[in-house]
Amino acid sequence: MKMRNTLIGAMLGCLGLATMAAAQPLALGTTPQGSAAYATAATIANVVVDNGGPNIQVIPQGGPGITLPMVSGGQFDLSVGASTSLVAANRGLGEFEGRQLDGARLIGSFFNLNVGIFVPADSPIQTLADLKGARMPGKFPQQKNLDAMFTAILATAGLTQDDVTLVPVPNGPRGVDELINGRVDAAVFSVTSGKTLEAANSLGGDGIRWLPLADTDESRAALEDKAPGSRLSVLEPAPNFPGITGPTGIYSDPFTLIAGANASEESIYQITRILYENADQLAAESAAMRSFDRSQMAPDLGVAYHDGAVRFYREIGLME
Repeated sequence: MKMRNTLIGAMLGCLGLATMAAAQPLALGTTPQGSAAYATAATIANVVVDNGGPNIQVIPQGGPGITLPMVSGGQFDLSVGASTSLVAANRGLGEFEGRQLDGARLIGSFFNLNVGIFVPADSPIQTLADLKGARMPGKFPQQKNLDAMFTAILATAGLTQDDVTLVPVPNGPRGVDELINGRVDAAVFSVTSGKTLEAANSLGGDGIRWLPLADTDESRAALEDKAPGSRLSVLEPAPNFPGITGPTGIYSDPFTLIAGANASEESIYQITRILYENADQLAAESAAMRSFDRSQMAPDLGVAYHDGAVRFYREIGLME
């Protein structure tokens, strides 16, 4: 009897451990709070959980240079980020040169991440070319993808980072803080981020003003050269675009949800289905998601999709 009770106890203990393991939240690594990526990650997690999907824990860690290796290596289950970073990681380009990653997979694309350089509205700097010699936050060791975007944006005006006076900061949000505090003349960050809105509200007067990318073939060629897969978009004024007062050329990059190749197929299937079926809730909870077109959720970006996402997209006809 004692042996039987011991066996039953061991079995129950194993079941308990299995239940605990099943209840472990999926870890979603992203950039610091205040960034568009963090806000998007939090929205995705909320919508998935609200609709009966797996529990997701959003963990502010750093840019794709930090999170993508962790996703590929299995330390994180999920991440979000610009598609150019995933393409670079997949091909071993840019910051991923010499450490090509093959363990990260696409789940879906949700909107274009719009990034640009902005100044206080009363700044004498009127164009990107006027940035020559200006103080600008840079380096971004925790957010190397922003450094690549910064380089690409400057290239559209024939500039490099050597043409500006760099003030080293760890990430984009800190760079915006430097602008708010008057220690730099311009900052580079995403149009719809909470930190950008904070700058618009903090700088007084008319807030901030964006330095437009020229809408030319030469600008597009510069973007493709420095950030393969990026594009030039012309934004019109909108409530969620602080500082955009007229048609403005901006760097754009498809913003994606990513999973580790070894993440549970069933969990990724559920996440993909829930996000597809709840586009209205995503838009209601995130200004950036208002442009989400679920019919364009599975574009060919030259990177493999996770098996769970592929299964769902084939069911609904978005993939063959």
